[in-house]
This record gives sequence, C-alpha cells and structure tokens, in this order.
Amino acid sequence: MQLQLASVSHYHGRTPILNGLSLQLEEGETGALIGPSGAGKTTVLNCIAGLEEVSGGEIHIGGTLASAQDFHLPAERRGVGMMFQDSALFPHLSVADNVAFGLRGTAAATRGRVEEILASCAMADYAAARPHELSGGQQQRVALARALAPRPRLLLLDEPFAGTDAALKASLLQEVGDIIKREKSTALLVTHDQAEAFALADRCGVIDAGSICQWDTAYNLYHCPNCAFVASFIGDGVLIDGRLAAADEVATELGPVKAAAPLTTPLLAKGSSVKMLLRPDDIVLTEEGQGIAARVLEKSFRGAEILYKLATGAGTHIYAVLPSRHDLAVGAAIAVAPQVDHVVVFPSIG
Repeated sequence: MQLQLASVSHYHGRTPILNGLSLQLEEGETGALIGPSGAGKTTVLNCIAGLEEVSGGEIHIGGTLASAQDFHLPAERRGVGMMFQDSALFPHLSVADNVAFGLRGTAAATRGRVEEILASCAMADYAAARPHELSGGQQQRVALARALAPRPRLLLLDEPFAGTDAALKASLLQEVGDIIKREKSTALLVTHDQAEAFALADRCGVIDAGSICQWDTAYNLYHCPNCAFVASFIGDGVLIDGRLAAADEVATELGPVKAAAPLTTPLLAKGSSVKMLLRPDDIVLTEEGQGIAARVLEKSFRGAEILYKLATGAGTHIYAVLPSRHDLAVGAAIAVAPQVDHVVVFPSIG
C-alpha cells in the first residue's frame, strides 16, 4: 500500500476539520478527492504532506508511518512531491535549473535525471528557457517535471488546472495522466472539478464534512452512489419521490421503473417511501400520448448534446440530456419517460 489514511482526524482549535477520514492508494494508482468548498480536501493534502499535524488516526506513506496523534515525520523526510495551481517556478532560473533545484546527488546524476524527466514531459527542447518564455501549459509541465524529478513516493496535486482554460485543461489532463503513468508514480489530486477527477484518477473520493462518503471508481460514484449526498453531488440529477412496489420495481409519477435485479437497499419493505436517483441520461423522449407530459424550463447547449431542465405536470423538476439536433425551445411541451439502467433508491426521510 503506497498511501494509507486510517481514521484521520484534524482539529483547528476546537473545530473538527477531518473526522475519521480513511482512504488508500496502491502503488502506481492515481486518486482524487472531490467535494464542496470547506469539506476538508486541502487539509487532507496538507496532513499527508506534513504541513499539518493530525489529531488522531494514522497516515502511512510507502509503508512508513508519517503521522499519528503523537508522531509527526517532518515534511522533508516524507518523500512527497507537490504540484500547485500556480506553477511556482523560479523566474530567474532556466527550466533545467528549476527541475534540478530539489535534486541531491552528483552533478552527472542530477544532469541525467533532469534530461530524463524533461524528455518524459516533452520539454527537453526548452531546457535553457526561462519560465516567462513558456506558455501556461508548458509551465505546468515543468512544474510536474520538478515535482517528479526526485522520484517521490507520492505526488500531491492541489488544483493544478484551476487557472487554465477549457481547451488547455483537456490537453493537460491527458498529458499529465500519461506522464504520471509513464513515471509509475502514485498520485493524489484535489479538485473542485469532477471532470478533472474522472479523467485523471483511478479512484475518486467524495468528501463531505471531513469524512470520505465513498471511495470508488468514477463509474460507481455516478451509477452506484452509496448515499443521497454522493448521488446529489456527482453529476447532474435529482432524487424523486417513489414507492417500493416490489423488490425490483419502484412506482414513480413518471411510471413504474423496473430494476434488472432486486434492489439491495436494506431495511426497505414493500410499500416503503423512497427517493430514486434520476440522471439526465435516464430520460427519453416519447411520442405524444405516451410517457408523461413535461415542459422545458431551461436548456444548456453542450455541443453534441443539450441539457434540459424539465417540469412535470406535478411540478417535479427533472433533467434530460438529448442530442442537440432536437433543439427544443424553452417553454415547449414534450412527452418523456424513464429508461433507467441503474436503479438507485434511498429511504425517504421525514
């Protein structure tokens, strides 16, 4: 296990910031933490890096104890590299000297490692350049090269793409992911952007109020959330009212929704009131007179598709994502029906 957090807690004064948080990464895996502002994401990174002490629990890096309630390994002895939103390059140093800054060893060994990592990051031709002569994307690649040059046991990325435009971000995500895999590094990313996390990470953790709600693949977070918070936080979607009509069927105002297998939600008897997760891709257009009537409230053009916010006759708001060739007008009356491949329900509260 390259990274393991076991029941980690952290207090700021008397205020709990992390509350029994646990996660683990195997060697060579990339993980990501996503969650609302103030959930504790950056505090997790700081505790792992050794910039903050834990109040309880343990952190192990590469099998070595790094943090515990009565133990704190200094940051410089943890073998952790960091990459920030601001590339934080030294403006007076060349690219090669920036990358070499944290290396220890003979001049020949340092020069060889700098050449190796710059080639891996496709920056070998810019070794003599200064940071101001580089594009934003090139600066980020140099920052990544500097973080990876000492061959850290763990790479931490603190919202490194937050200041980049959409087109650059897309290319950087691919490049950074490829470099991390090529270097066989273990990495943990903190981000507000779910698309970033899903594109880069093997496993993602949804964090809320200082605890990991679910640590899983992106697919499972989206299609098999383990709680209502994860269901609501990940992607677009709503929780609609329903009733458990059978072990594999939910009755809703949109009609009956049949599951491929018996639902696994515990402690729910037939007839129980439930909340059912409805994603935009669970809704399909139907012919008039079929399905249920709905009205288009809002639309968001996304290129090949459009995300629609709809209101049913009962006033329930749902979302639908449809090919942009449909281009339905706001206010249009349509007919829709549920077509749910992954039926997810939670007990109704209250």
